Amino acid sequence: MGRHIAEGRKRGIAGWPILVLSVIVVLVAGTIAYFALLRNHDAADTGECTGSATLPLLASSGASPAARALSDAFNATLPVARSTCLTTSVTSLPGPTAAAALIDHWQGRSEPAPGVWLTDDGSTLLDVDAQASDLTAGRDADPLATSPVVLAMRDADAARATGLSWQKLPSELGSGGSARSADGKPIPLRLSDPRTNRATGYAAESMLGSDGAAVTVAKVERGAAELRSLRTAGTDQPTTGDALDQLAGGNSPGAVPVTEADLAAFNTGNDSALAAVYPSGPTAGDQLFAVALSADWVTPTVRDAASQFTAFTRSPQGTAVLTAAHFRVPGAKSSAGSGVRSSTPVTPLPPADAGVSAAVAAALGFPGSMPTVPGDGATGSPPAVSSSTTGAATPSVSTGAGAGIIAPPTGSATATPRTTTPKSTSTPRSTVATTTTAVKPTTSSGSRPPATTRTSSVHTTPPATPSANVTLLVDTAASWAAVIDGKTRIQWLQQGLTDVLGNAGNVGIGLWETSSTAGDAGYAQLVTTGPLTGAVDGGIRKSALQQAIGQLTADGAKRYYAATPAVMTEAATTATATLPGRVVLVTDGADQTPNTPRASVIAAISAIADANPSLRLDVIGVGDAAPGDALGELAAAGNGSYQHVNTADLPAALVAAVQP
Repeated sequence: MGRHIAEGRKRGIAGWPILVLSVIVVLVAGTIAYFALLRNHDAADTGECTGSATLPLLASSGASPAARALSDAFNATLPVARSTCLTTSVTSLPGPTAAAALIDHWQGRSEPAPGVWLTDDGSTLLDVDAQASDLTAGRDADPLATSPVVLAMRDADAARATGLSWQKLPSELGSGGSARSADGKPIPLRLSDPRTNRATGYAAESMLGSDGAAVTVAKVERGAAELRSLRTAGTDQPTTGDALDQLAGGNSPGAVPVTEADLAAFNTGNDSALAAVYPSGPTAGDQLFAVALSADWVTPTVRDAASQFTAFTRSPQGTAVLTAAHFRVPGAKSSAGSGVRSSTPVTPLPPADAGVSAAVAAALGFPGSMPTVPGDGATGSPPAVSSSTTGAATPSVSTGAGAGIIAPPTGSATATPRTTTPKSTSTPRSTVATTTTAVKPTTSSGSRPPATTRTSSVHTTPPATPSANVTLLVDTAASWAAVIDGKTRIQWLQQGLTDVLGNAGNVGIGLWETSSTAGDAGYAQLVTTGPLTGAVDGGIRKSALQQAIGQLTADGAKRYYAATPAVMTEAATTATATLPGRVVLVTDGADQTPNTPRASVIAAISAIADANPSLRLDVIGVGDAAPGDALGELAAAGNGSYQHVNTADLPAALVAAVQP
C-alpha cells in the first residue's frame, strides 16, 4: 500500500544538500584566500612589489658602525611595507649636530630627512625629548644596547694597574699617581677634547658620578681642579684613534679612555692589541637607542618601515648584529672581543645633562678656540689648526718623520683647470671639457699635446646668481670598475652625476676627479664651479660637465686624502654667507695616498673649515668597502655629514646632496 502525505503537511527538502553546499563554499573561499596569501608572500620574497622606498636612518658618529650593520641585516630580510619593497640608507652626523637638526625639524638640511634616529648618546636624546617631544613620542625608555667606557693600556701596564676606581683616578694615574708601569714610570692619561671625542667625556663623567646620579654642569665645575690634574703635558691627542695607535705602536706607558666596543673593534686584526681596564664605580658610556621619528615628513610607508626596523633591532637577528659589534645587549651573551672582558659587571651612569662636555673641556683646560661640535665619533676629530687668515686656510701639516704633508694649494681666486695624463691611451680625455675644444690623442710618451680650438660663436643665457656652489669630488680609482646589478659602479656614478645636472636648479656645480692617474698630485679639476648656464672656455658649463661625466673611467689607486684639502681650498675662495659652498666627496674604499696619515688630512680640513664657516664637506661612502669611521671623521672635520649608500642608491644620494 502506498505511503501518503498527511493532509495539511507540505513536502520538505532534505537538509544534507544545503550542508554539503555550505562546506564546499567555505572550502573554495579558504582555498582562494590561501593562494592569494601565498602569492603575496611569494611576491614579497621575490621583490615583486608595487613600488620601492628607502627608509633613511640617521646615526650619530659612534653608532654608525652598528647602524650600518643593522641596515645591511634588515635589508637582507627583504622587508615590505604597504606592498612596497624597502631598503635602508644610513646618514652619519655628530650626535649634537643630529639633535640640533631634529629640534629644528630638519630645516635647511641637504641629507635625507630620517625615519629612524640611532643615537649612542642619551644626553642628546633627552635634549630632543625636551625641545621637540613630538618627534620622539612613544620611544623606548630603555636602550637597545650599551658600551661602557674603559681604559685601554698595554698588557703589561694593565696587569699592574689593578684596583683602579673612577672616583680616585686623579690620585692613581698621572705624574704623581700610584699606578706605575713595569719600568716604574707613571701611567698618564692620553686625552682628546671631550667636545669631539665622547670617550674622554665619559671618563670625566665617571670620575664625577660616584653617587650614581646624572652628572651636571655644576658638578663638573665643583670637580674642575681634580679634572685638570689629569691632563699631563705632552699627552694630548687629536683623536682617540691617534691615542690608541700611539699606545699600541710605542713603548711608553699610558691609558686611553675608549668605549669597550670601540676598543674591541680596534683590536680586531691589530697585532699590538691593547687590554681594557675596568675602574670600579658607576660608569658612563654609549647607550644605543633606535627611535622611530614622528615627524611631518614621515610618510605612512616610511612610518611602517620605521616600525619594522625598530622591531628588528630588538629581534634575535638584531641582537646578534649588536653583540657581534661588541655591544652589551640585556639578556644576551656578548661577543668575545680581543682585549675586552664584556662579562665584567658595570653599573651604568644615567646620561649627563646638556652642556657637560663643554664644561669638562673647560675644566681640563682645552683651548676655547676648539669647535663645539665638529664630531663625536670613536676616533673623533682633532683640535683645529690655528689660522690667522680670514680666507681659505692653507696649512701644511706633518705628524712626524716621514709623514705625508697636506698642503692645499694657494692659487688665485679662480683656479686654473689642470691638464692630466689620460687614464687610457685608447680613450683620449679632455680634463676641462667644453663644446669647442678638440683634444688630440696622447703622444707615445704619455704627455698630451696642446689642444687645438676652433673659433665659434656660442650664445649663452646669462647665468642667474646661484643659491649655493657645490663642488663634486669623485673618486675614479680602479675599484669603480666593479660590476654591481648589471652595471659598473662608475656607470652608476655617471648616472647620478647626470641626474644632478637635471635637478640642480639654481645651484652652481663643479667637478673634480681623484685617483693616482688623475694628474701628478692625484687629482684634477675637470670643470670649474659655477652656474650651469655660465660660460666655460667659450661653451656652456652644463655641456662641459656632461662631456666630462661621459669621459670618466676607472683606473689607478685612491688619492682623496691629497685631493680633499685642495678642493676645499679652491671652493673656499668663493664661499660666503650669501653664497655658501659645499664640497661633496664620493668614494668607495680606503685612501691609498702614500705617507699621508689621516690625522694630517683631518687637521688640514679642520683648518680650512674653521677659517671658512660658509664652507662644508659632505662625504658619500659607496658599497661595503667604504671605511665609514674614517670618512665620517673627514666629514665631521669639515663641519659636514657622512652618508653610506649601496651602489644602486648612489644616483638618488647625489641628487639629494646638491639640493640647497
